[in-house]
Amino acid sequence: MKSASCSAQEPIVKAALGKDWDLLPDILRRNFDLRPGTNSEVRLTGVMYEISYSRLARFFIYAGQLFGALVPYQGTNIPIRIDIRTHMSDLHFMYWQRVHFFTENPEYIFSSRMEYLEPSLVGQNVHVYRPVLNCIRLAQSTKVH
Repeated sequence: MKSASCSAQEPIVKAALGKDWDLLPDILRRNFDLRPGTNSEVRLTGVMYEISYSRLARFFIYAGQLFGALVPYQGTNIPIRIDIRTHMSDLHFMYWQRVHFFTENPEYIFSSRMEYLEPSLVGQNVHVYRPVLNCIRLAQSTKVH
């Protein structure tokens, strides 16, 4: 699929959500108002309520790590830092780095990038490279730095 030229005029998340962007709370719009083609950065900190996976998923954890797709540890109330960046020299991507600070395991860093793809007949598309396959929720105590 062909990449849309997102340039500096519109954030990737806004392009993907279209008119639903305006329905987001102000704090989310501020956090995701990063525009490819600009040097921008947002740092979020918070606590993840839980990272868990089923017994069946345990078989895929190590294979998933080869692709950078799964957090290998489980736990509750895990401090996390998320850095989201765009770069002036890159007109297509928004880069994410998540650092999980586990108490009984080494910190775990997960990096990915997000690209907006042109609208298809089905709707808007966002392509996330190295997606997170397990479900996670951030605590509402998330702070913007």
